[in-house]
Amino acid sequence: MTDPAWDELPNSVEPYGILVTAGDNDTFPLWYAQHVEGIRKDVVIAVTEPLNTEWYARQLVGNPVYAYNCRRLSSSRPETSGPRSLPGSSRKATSWSCA
Repeated sequence: MTDPAWDELPNSVEPYGILVTAGDNDTFPLWYAQHVEGIRKDVVIAVTEPLNTEWYARQLVGNPVYAYNCRRLSSSRPETSGPRSLPGSSRKATSWSCA
């Protein structure tokens, strides 16, 4: 089991978001939370160091996309009340309420 703080970090990201990490100490606890504990598997964990390599970019693109599972969110995270405007766009974001 990971530290609860590491479990909460993926919950701070919107559904299907990307969480960028700086190195092993940031990355491994997040990977553990995702792959072992099943926390926010919809979030992509991207490590900055190998991002400029072709193989890593191919790996990130080729990874499966997991369904957003709001039941894995902590109860302390507020639910989104509805769509909001995207910066610099007239389009609205899709709502992902857990109701």
